[in-house]
Amino acid sequence: LREAVRMLQREGLVEAAVNHRGRVSSFSIEDLEELYAMRIVHESLAIRINVPLFTNDDLETLRGYVRKMETLAGHDLRQWQAVDREFHFGLVMHSGNRLMRTIRELYDHADRYRWLYIKGVPRALSIAAEEHMRIVDACADRDPALAAAELSRHLARTALTVLTHRAPEHDPT
Repeated sequence: LREAVRMLQREGLVEAAVNHRGRVSSFSIEDLEELYAMRIVHESLAIRINVPLFTNDDLETLRGYVRKMETLAGHDLRQWQAVDREFHFGLVMHSGNRLMRTIRELYDHADRYRWLYIKGVPRALSIAAEEHMRIVDACADRDPALAAAELSRHLARTALTVLTHRAPEHDPT
C-alpha cells in the first residue's frame, strides 16, 4: 500500500506528508495547463508521424471507436472513457515505444480533467464525437497537418472549457 501511495505521489495524484494522511491532489490550473500543453505537443507530433502509416484497417478501427462512443454516450460513461482511450492511442499507435509511453502517461494523468469536462458540459460527448470524426477524416485524407490541427483543437477545447468553468478569471497561457 505504501508503495502504491508513493507511486501516486510521484505522479502528482496524491499529496502526503510523513506521518500524515494522504489526500487526493486538488484541482490545479498550473497542472491542467502544463498537462494539456504537453499532450498537444506530443500527440500532434505522433499523429503527424502516424497519418502516412495508417492502413485502411487502421482507419476503419478508428471509425469503429467513434461509432462505439456514439452508442455508449449517455448510457455507460465508464465504457465510453475506455473506448475514448483506445481511440486516442489508436491515433498514435505507430509512434514508437518511448513516445507512446509518454502519451499514455499524459492521457492517464488528464483523467480528472476529462471528467470535469464531461460532467460540466451538457453536450461534451456529442462535441467530442464531432471532433473525433474530423480527426479521422483528416487521417483518411492523408493530411498530417490537418489531423494534428484537429487533434490539437480537440485537446485545447477540453482544457480551455475546464478552465472557463473552474477558474473563469484565469487568463490561459
